[in-house]
Amino acid sequence: MNVQEAQSVDEFASRYQTNSKDLIDRYCADDLDRELLAACAAREFTPEQVEHIMYVSAFTSWVMEGEVRKDKITPTIISLKEIAIGLIQAGCDATTAEFGLIHDTIEDTEKFDELGKPEKKVTAQVIEKLFGAAHAKATEAKEA
Repeated sequence: MNVQEAQSVDEFASRYQTNSKDLIDRYCADDLDRELLAACAAREFTPEQVEHIMYVSAFTSWVMEGEVRKDKITPTIISLKEIAIGLIQAGCDATTAEFGLIHDTIEDTEKFDELGKPEKKVTAQVIEKLFGAAHAKATEAKEA
């Protein structure tokens, strides 16, 4: 079984640990991801920073898969990736770019229980478990 078949946040994280290439191939394969990688390269982020940004991007893409913005057309993940790219291009560090990728995940998944997707519902505790306390704090205001 591969990462894209994960049924919960914990399973997603566990599978990432054993097969990060599969995860990145599945969830980081569009033009915006190439732009994200190019922005990281232009800022000369370390390979570890780039891998972590792509992990956060892949996680957010997995959570938001099939979700669209209020226009009912645009995939939610597009604006999140565009924000991260813009932050990097504006000179922000890798961690701030990651905050840009996950900043709406709590708010955007609040109704997942009603939509029959409770396994993809994101809380501050999930963010802290996967990415650390600083990332959880960055999303805290959205959960209140």
